[in-house]
Amino acid sequence: MKKIGSLTLCILIIVSSFLYTASAYGNTDLDVESYEDMLDFIETLGIAYTSKSADATVTRAEFTDMVIRSVAQQPAQFKQVFADVNIRTDYSGSIVQAINLGIISGSGNGLFNPEEPITFCASVKMVVAALGYDEYAYYKGGYPTGYYVVASELGLGSGLPPYSDAQITFSVAVKLIFNMLNSDICVTTGITDDYITRARQRGATPLTEFFHLKKVEGIVRTIGFATMIPDYSPEKPEVTIGSLTFDTDITDASIYLGKKVTAYYSDTNNVKLVYPDSINRSVIIDSDLLSSYSDLTLITYDNSTDREKKYKLSPAFSYVKNNRYCNVQDDNFLFTEGTLELIDNNGDSRYDVAIAKKYEYMVVSSVNAYDKIAYGNHNGGQSITFDNENGFYTSLEIINSDGKCEKADINGLSADMVIQYARSDDGRYTEAIAVKRLVSGKIDEIYDDKIMIDGSYYDLNSCFNDKTALKPGSSYNLLLAPDNTVTALASSQKSEMQYGYLVDYYKETDLSENVRLAILTTANTYIYPFVEKKFYYNGKTIDRDSDAISNLDDVLVKNGLPNYQVIRYQLNPQGNIIKLDTSEPPPADRDEKYTLDFHGDNSLTKYLSATKSYWYSSYKLFSPHVILGDSTVIFLAPTAAAISDGQKLKEKDFAVVDTSGFGSYGQKTIDAYDVNSNMQPGAIVLYTASGASKNAVSKESSMAIIDNVTHGLTADGEEVYYIYYWRSGNFGRYHMDVDTYEALKSKGKEPASGDIVRMEIDYEGKISTLYTDGDYCAESGFVTFTGDTPADGQVDSSCYKGIVYSHSPSSITLLIDDDGAAGFNSIHSDPVVDSLAPFYYTSSTQIAVYDTELGKVVPGRYELIADSLSAGEENASRVFISCHSHGIRQLFIYK
Repeated sequence: MKKIGSLTLCILIIVSSFLYTASAYGNTDLDVESYEDMLDFIETLGIAYTSKSADATVTRAEFTDMVIRSVAQQPAQFKQVFADVNIRTDYSGSIVQAINLGIISGSGNGLFNPEEPITFCASVKMVVAALGYDEYAYYKGGYPTGYYVVASELGLGSGLPPYSDAQITFSVAVKLIFNMLNSDICVTTGITDDYITRARQRGATPLTEFFHLKKVEGIVRTIGFATMIPDYSPEKPEVTIGSLTFDTDITDASIYLGKKVTAYYSDTNNVKLVYPDSINRSVIIDSDLLSSYSDLTLITYDNSTDREKKYKLSPAFSYVKNNRYCNVQDDNFLFTEGTLELIDNNGDSRYDVAIAKKYEYMVVSSVNAYDKIAYGNHNGGQSITFDNENGFYTSLEIINSDGKCEKADINGLSADMVIQYARSDDGRYTEAIAVKRLVSGKIDEIYDDKIMIDGSYYDLNSCFNDKTALKPGSSYNLLLAPDNTVTALASSQKSEMQYGYLVDYYKETDLSENVRLAILTTANTYIYPFVEKKFYYNGKTIDRDSDAISNLDDVLVKNGLPNYQVIRYQLNPQGNIIKLDTSEPPPADRDEKYTLDFHGDNSLTKYLSATKSYWYSSYKLFSPHVILGDSTVIFLAPTAAAISDGQKLKEKDFAVVDTSGFGSYGQKTIDAYDVNSNMQPGAIVLYTASGASKNAVSKESSMAIIDNVTHGLTADGEEVYYIYYWRSGNFGRYHMDVDTYEALKSKGKEPASGDIVRMEIDYEGKISTLYTDGDYCAESGFVTFTGDTPADGQVDSSCYKGIVYSHSPSSITLLIDDDGAAGFNSIHSDPVVDSLAPFYYTSSTQIAVYDTELGKVVPGRYELIADSLSAGEENASRVFISCHSHGIRQLFIYK
């Protein structure tokens, strides 16, 4: 008993020693870069084909398959071995092969439990047996202690947590398999009579014996096309480790340059696998922190922490710039826009290699995919050749919308992408990463090297060389590089300013400078905003009550009449003008004239003025001047608006139109504004002799539901009807004169509580035109369609009404009334099936509820809807929908 006890104690001492060592390597959170290297390694060998996450559990069957493939064995033909493993069981062939090789024996009772998570004990036992040490482990104490002892001797636990009965994660399985591949195997050394002699074969591992790879260790001096060898430029991918050079298929593993690695190569001298040694220690320093260098000492300084740090370099260190060897000069260590990686590859706490990545930036303006060249902004003359032939190598990654990098070629590039690249001095090696990313907002502050946008700071990189284009208080869309530095203004600014056509200019009294404009919007509706007391006018802040307002009068008024013209404007949340941009002539320089990258506060440029052009509908071309773009706004105006010296023109004479009424061809007179290098204008004015003859409400106008109608007097004693309404999330009030009300009443279309209407409002807040789209009936508690209801069908603005059949937070299905599909259009589709039609909410969907008992409107939300499937048809909500195609703009619930 004493002898057995002593042996057990000895074994426990050995195991305890191993547990301490293993713990020192870390816990289950393996180093990510190391784990990914190991995973790539075993996937290359065909051991793991999986997309499992690192913290996922591993089943007994999965791990058995990994072990079988680690000894270069293929799954065997199925035969029944375990009661719970059949031919349809995942990895059944590998389980049978593991039985054949004596690696597994089951979990007792004739079962294997293939779907159960494998424990650390069981996984170690399987690996030790696969390496040939099953009998030795039995001699050392059997399961589990003897297997722990053998694993400790082989170093299988390196970098792993202590042994236990806990389930292992996939990251632990990968590390264990990785260690197994690099462990000595036990081989037969002799057979005498009934005895078989087996022993550990030093240097013989699964990699060398089963995969027939040879191992080499040393410092990487060349890998792929990156090299730290002086005056050398590889013509093809190579790996140089120490003084030995190998062929390789690896082209983009420059992260190993300068590091001590273990590599495996085949009989044909081709390196297949490379992974770094744990002795490597490296630090990556942002170039902004580099302060000084002298006497083999690099000093960094961090302004944010007011801390200085020193880095000692080895006397014989190597300096690499953009993946090419470079002679060392002191200023090599002081640069902007990039990183400096220092590598200690021998563990002496001095850095042996300095690898500088000095970045440049380019905004893609065009791509020549045939010649594999991407061009930058034409005034910069930049270009990158993405050629991987004849000794050139370029790697390109593109950051996708999820923020992940993906390998790409030149076909993945497009205009307005920003490329951040490091290119060697000989031009043969380029690492590039591209992204199309915007930051939008108001500029708060501007400095030499950074700007503040909506309270957040962004660094400017060297590509952004025109800060004069930015003005504090203005909003911009700015292109960001992959490192999130501001690179350029986006070529097409989604500006908060918008085009409009000025048709009138008011001052309330001679004693007040309170200014109001009448503007035709791009939605073909009129607005009548006041001008804020302080506002931006052509890029400068002016006070409406100062002398500067006289300049505004001169521009907007001519011969006592409005100076009819295209403007650009921006409203604040109160609906008042805070920015106004009037046009200027284009610059004389041709290149400058067409290179406007964005529309700012003072950028409206009039390219053509009352110019004759010939219209061709087939090409959307006004020959020989301009071609219409997809976003070009077209204002229709009477010819008299071009001279502004006749009688005052009426609002109905102006309109926003499309090209459908232009005819196939013919002579036209036009103005053109903001023409780009593709000769596409931002806005067009088409002059006509008769004017627009506009006396209708746009079908695109937002619908309102009437809350109440009262009869009263204005402050001037005028008898009016007040219309109280809810529209676009807000309650409001307009008034209507008696004549307009009586005219509508004579047609049976006078506005009433519960009606759904569209309105045209003049500058006094008076309703000039009103269309009733849904006529509410108090007896039925619902609405009927009228002749005014938009009914363009599935491709445009439409209305539907009926009972809610079903609904979710993102959609609604309507059981349409017999007359409830005003929007059906047989040209575009067949009728709805079973009277059911689906609709979806958009980010701007507005919902209101009309209480039929109280006759009042309240704001709504989709949770207030009851559907037929859940509540029954009698209790289901009745709704009226305004939509574009089947995307809901406004949803009115009658409750």
